[in-house]
Amino acid sequence: MGNIENAERGKTPASAFGQYRERRRINGCFQTLFLSRHYAWLGHDAQTVHLRLQSHVMKETLAVGFEAEQTHRVTPDMSPPHLPMKVLSTPSMVQLIEGTCLTSIVPHLDDNETSVGTHVNFSHTGPAHAGEDVVVKVRLAAINKRRLTFEVEVNSPRGVISTGTHERAVIDPNRLG
Repeated sequence: MGNIENAERGKTPASAFGQYRERRRINGCFQTLFLSRHYAWLGHDAQTVHLRLQSHVMKETLAVGFEAEQTHRVTPDMSPPHLPMKVLSTPSMVQLIEGTCLTSIVPHLDDNETSVGTHVNFSHTGPAHAGEDVVVKVRLAAINKRRLTFEVEVNSPRGVISTGTHERAVIDPNRLG
């Protein structure tokens, strides 16, 4: 079962870059593996190619359901300059959310990995005044290959001031150029 059915070995198939599909049980889960005819022609099976691709995925300790929280003191420099009172600005809140997500997952990344923000989608429904503490709570809701989706909640002394999602990508910083 390790070889792809109908794979022609030793000669290039007519459609060298088409795909074969193989369903395998890997780590207790059924997964559909796609293998280009090019790999089959070279003598690789879907399991080998899949495991090679999987070797570039972060540690198993980073799993859906992972939760973290950090408390931050709102400072006057986090305030928008156009308001007369000193309150937490939305860009500063984005920075706190991204920082909480990043610092919480660093122990679960390999030495050659880091994470960058790719998408934010949340509300900002209430104020947090300078001198107050805000608590940023994050929960890893989904992992899609190297993409992480967090559910986010920010609380001030008056209650929830933000909810939403934040997405991050796990990258190798050496490949940035």
